[in-house]
Amino acid sequence: MKIKLFYLSFIFLSVCINAQEKNDLNLLIETGIEKSGNKNNLNIGIGLEYFLSNKSALNVRLKYGQANILSEYENNSRGLFNLTSPYLISYKSSILSVPLMYKIQNKLFFKKITFNFNIGPALNFTLKDTYLIAENIEKHENNIYINFGIGIGLSYNINTKNSVYINGEYFGFGGGKTDKKGFLISTRRWPEISQINIGFKYKLN
Repeated sequence: MKIKLFYLSFIFLSVCINAQEKNDLNLLIETGIEKSGNKNNLNIGIGLEYFLSNKSALNVRLKYGQANILSEYENNSRGLFNLTSPYLISYKSSILSVPLMYKIQNKLFFKKITFNFNIGPALNFTLKDTYLIAENIEKHENNIYINFGIGIGLSYNINTKNSVYINGEYFGFGGGKTDKKGFLISTRRWPEISQINIGFKYKLN
């Protein structure tokens, strides 16, 4: 169901693109440092960015990176209404991610510098994963899943064709890898990914 919603979003955004007059298209190449679980890793990606107007754009990227979980819960309460029991989960995976982001941007103090805000879903494909530790918790295996991202960044225009950028992004809120069964509630743990990326942008048209 979530994957169908992703495809529907992509089709809707494509229709919106075709309705616009502005057709600036940019090639994106980026890499960066990401933290997921308690591990720091490198990510790398390539993508396309299509400007809907001077202040808004859509971009789609293909990125390789890691998606990990390290979560522990200790219940020290001795009351009668404990909702969950202690658990420990350590999970590691490598993924291909396809973020589809809507970007709003504006000039920041200087003509060549712009500030931007990004938000959108990401479709993720698990290439390899391992449950290192799973104590008192149920595994939930899903090799294809959707999560959601949000980010901010800065871009510097070198000339009319080339620019460089830096952004910070967070991805989470989807792709649960565990089910924790409690007395009244069940909680799920998903990978959370924080990234700092630097990239190069080239105008194709």
